[in-house]
Amino acid sequence: MAGLIPVYAVRSGYSEAHAALCVTAMAIGSIVFQYPLGALADRMNRRTLLALCAATGVIGSLLTPFVVQIPTLMYLLLFVWGGLILGVYSIGLTMLGQRYKGAELANANAGFVILYSLGLLLGPAGEGVALDTWNPHGLLVVLGAICAVYVGFLLFRRGRTNPA
Repeated sequence: MAGLIPVYAVRSGYSEAHAALCVTAMAIGSIVFQYPLGALADRMNRRTLLALCAATGVIGSLLTPFVVQIPTLMYLLLFVWGGLILGVYSIGLTMLGQRYKGAELANANAGFVILYSLGLLLGPAGEGVALDTWNPHGLLVVLGAICAVYVGFLLFRRGRTNPA
């Protein structure tokens, strides 16, 4: 998201400087939301919180085309979206720590990092192809679809297993 949102912004009419502010808004949001997300993770079902954070990817993707021409709203959306979507990583790690201990935790963390890194490798490639195919909104379609699949997985798995 952080790598291609500036490209989306430039293709939507932003200058390079304003496109860089999009990344800044996401980065600040990711810092500001860490404590509130951590506090929520201590007070509510973590799987539910994880699904809510992932759902912001769908919501953010849907809202972006409507706010992209109003920079202040775009930066605000990216601040909230970037802050909450990062919760997918931090809450996921918290859930690993809750479920696994000792050597199992080390193995689970290694698997988590491998899969997360695989997503970081494959996601931008697919997003870039979509960005070029349906300029510029293809990026949002793929971002939203990835998040929707993950939310679906979380909800499907909830019904089949005892939530962590």
